[in-house]
Amino acid sequence: ILIQRAIDRHMLPTEADVERQVVAFKLQNGLGDLSASDFEEELKKFGFTLKEYKFQIGRLIASENIKRMEVTDKIVVTSQEVENYYNNNPEVTPEEYYLKMIPVTNQDNSDKKFNIDKNNLNMSDAVDLGWIKKEDLDPKFEFVLTMEKGQISEMVNVNDKNYVIEVTNKKESSQKSLDERYSGIEKLLTQKKQAKLIKKFEIDLKKNSTIIYL
Repeated sequence: ILIQRAIDRHMLPTEADVERQVVAFKLQNGLGDLSASDFEEELKKFGFTLKEYKFQIGRLIASENIKRMEVTDKIVVTSQEVENYYNNNPEVTPEEYYLKMIPVTNQDNSDKKFNIDKNNLNMSDAVDLGWIKKEDLDPKFEFVLTMEKGQISEMVNVNDKNYVIEVTNKKESSQKSLDERYSGIEKLLTQKKQAKLIKKFEIDLKKNSTIIYL
């Protein structure tokens, strides 16, 4: 029924449209270097000839074309809808810590409870751990949750080597702004409306169609 509607609305794809989809499929599946004959041999493993495959691709494009014309292009998501969703579905940024793991020289494990002498820190060999979310912290490093920006920890043993952890920077957990989430929410609401309207469109299309068996 969708194909018949596409024919009535002159929404059938061109050969070039179909060919673009075939090329995209080949590239996405690492088959871009295959000739047409070699590609057809691959298709035969799944019960298709190249002609049959292109025919099915054409029907799929036609179906999507008619859905877009009848439904998708008519969908409007207002700023008020986006704002309402934002207010009813808050989303927060995670608490994060920018950490460096700095080797300690000339100091054994017996000293780990005392303040580390910065002269014993090998800053040139520091390991930059980058931004780490609170929930992703290794349990061994959970002490950083109580540390402030720029603070250096007591000594910790990692793989039989002594280090201190520096909190180079930190981000507190906070609610994402409307501007940060606007496009994502708009896309989500569009997809929800699209799914609902396409389903209704297909039901109505069946109701208003007559199928003749020859």
